[in-house]
Amino acid sequence: MLKPVQLLCGLLIVGTWCSPLGAAEVDFDTQVLPVLTRAGCNTGACHGAAAGRGGLRLSLYGSNPAFDHQRLVFDVQGRRVNLAQPDRSLVLLKPSGLLDHGGGVRLDDQGEGYQLLLDWITAGATRKISRHLLAFRVTPTRRVLQQPGDSFKPRALATFSDGTETDVTHWTVFTAEDDSSLAVSDQARITVKRRGQHVVLARYLDRVLSMQIVIPLQETLSEEGPGLSAGFVDDQVNQQLTQLRLPTSRMAEQSVLVRRTWLAVCQPRLKSSDMKSSRGRRNGNSWSTSCWHRRNSSASGHFVMRACCASMPSRRRPRVPGLTMPGSGAS
Repeated sequence: MLKPVQLLCGLLIVGTWCSPLGAAEVDFDTQVLPVLTRAGCNTGACHGAAAGRGGLRLSLYGSNPAFDHQRLVFDVQGRRVNLAQPDRSLVLLKPSGLLDHGGGVRLDDQGEGYQLLLDWITAGATRKISRHLLAFRVTPTRRVLQQPGDSFKPRALATFSDGTETDVTHWTVFTAEDDSSLAVSDQARITVKRRGQHVVLARYLDRVLSMQIVIPLQETLSEEGPGLSAGFVDDQVNQQLTQLRLPTSRMAEQSVLVRRTWLAVCQPRLKSSDMKSSRGRRNGNSWSTSCWHRRNSSASGHFVMRACCASMPSRRRPRVPGLTMPGSGAS
């Protein structure tokens, strides 16, 4: 029976034989996992599902590197990784389509991702925690284009704990929030199909960022409103309207202001059961449906506010300047 020291020496000899001198060092956490994510291997529709696929289960989007390394290298007696013949590993043969694969071809056997996995297996398929992701950014975060059909290619940069900053655009997954508005190619080129404001999500390892893409809704701004500003909120809204080439609204009349105030204050508390009930008040937290009908039939916004507030419990009435409730003084 082999002694522990003899067994350890034997493992070291095998590891040295299986890892040729000069094999490139590949970091599993920050280089191998992005390849699997970019190929779609660890998504919820594939091996990242709760039950896995085809006998292989991976963590969703590579969220648990230790779990993924265990499954790829040591499960099923290590049949997925062939250290003696790296190019015969199931991890390479199946996603490249050289063996039957339920998920189809996910890796080009002449591509950079395939070569990266091959280098990792050739180097011994180890997992050495040598660095981790510190920061991830995408430029630009907002892009204004002019016409449907215009396109551009964003750039993704990752900063790691060893001090390196790497262009990871090729390994970042860009996803359009609305496929009918945007098209994203395999080379990360984004093409806008229609006007408006759109969003693209960029995922790398455990980081997800959003990008905004805008195409003005009109060729030219035909009419400009007053563009008044009373603070930073108005400044932001005016900036958005200018970029979308939309005219600002004019000042509302007093009756319109009262109606909008009623909608903001009263309507969210109105339940569907209250509107349908012919008996009016159901409990202390709702009010008569006659208020609803008066509001629709009244031409005076001020009367609408009076009718609404008069039918509410006094403790819940909104305080509106200049509005007097019958028998209760100013409220």
